[in-house]
Amino acid sequence: VETRINLNLQKQYFLCDNITTSPDSITLYGYKEILDTLTCVYTQEYTSEKLKDTLNTVLLLDIPEHCKANPSKINVTAPIEFYTESDIDLSITIKNLPQNISVKTIPEKLNVSFLVGLSKYKEIRPSDFILSLDYEVLRKSDSNYETVTLESYPTYIKNPYLKDNKVKWLIEFVEPK
Repeated sequence: VETRINLNLQKQYFLCDNITTSPDSITLYGYKEILDTLTCVYTQEYTSEKLKDTLNTVLLLDIPEHCKANPSKINVTAPIEFYTESDIDLSITIKNLPQNISVKTIPEKLNVSFLVGLSKYKEIRPSDFILSLDYEVLRKSDSNYETVTLESYPTYIKNPYLKDNKVKWLIEFVEPK
């Protein structure tokens, strides 16, 4: 079952998780020639206006002509939440770093800003993010400045961005112990 929902949210609200349907599948009865052409069944179209709370609604299904469905309607949930802007200072991980090499970056940490729903605000940890530089890129670079990549971040945050994504870097050789 595929939903056809157009959500218009109030300012500072966003869809904080996937839209879910219950049940997520149905039994469709009809002529084999019709059923063989179908990959899914759609809900009737639904549009919300200035939504600021989780949507729980029942939608009828658009059933092809000469077919019957069990059930013929489904429950749809669209979790909506108020969000706020937050930021976090993160260390930079150097990828592909040989054991006898150390890389220093200036600055050592960069600030990442993002939007997060209030229910997840206190769950944010630096370990949920990965900022990285690749040693192989540094080694081949002609510049002392390189772009840091935001490689990983929690799925429940929106619009993450680095306020400044360039760092100065220095490669040091480390004596084996």
